[in-house]
Amino acid sequence: MAVSIDAVTERLSGLEAALARLTVRLREVSSVDEVGDVVESAVREATEASHVLLRVNEPDGRLRLVRARPHDGSVEYLLRLDASSPLVRALLENHIPIWNLPTGEVGRLLIEGGATPWPDVPADHSACFLPLNAEAGPAGGLGVIRATPFD
Repeated sequence: MAVSIDAVTERLSGLEAALARLTVRLREVSSVDEVGDVVESAVREATEASHVLLRVNEPDGRLRLVRARPHDGSVEYLLRLDASSPLVRALLENHIPIWNLPTGEVGRLLIEGGATPWPDVPADHSACFLPLNAEAGPAGGLGVIRATPFD
């Protein structure tokens, strides 16, 4: 199915406007929890995600959970994603996203002892893991799950 230039332009304009709104909202917050609220809201608005998980790197290298909604069995499973894992560390340090893989495949690749299906999430749902970066290096990661593939 061909997509028109007008449709792409409209979609990009919408994303640009959403990013501008997000930037304004982030300037108004003063705590990590408030950042988590703003990011979760923006991600849900942009992606229609069923699950959003935001984690930040601690000075000792561990990933601290900032936001996880809904907090169900799938979140407990995702919390097993260990920043000390060589594969996870490589994704974070090299700014490599996981884009549009079935949740079962993400679990198999990234989570120690990964198995499918994840609790509360069908194995064919789509997952993304986006490394969050700062000038000083990896800052954390954003995990997003939804029933349909991401575009």
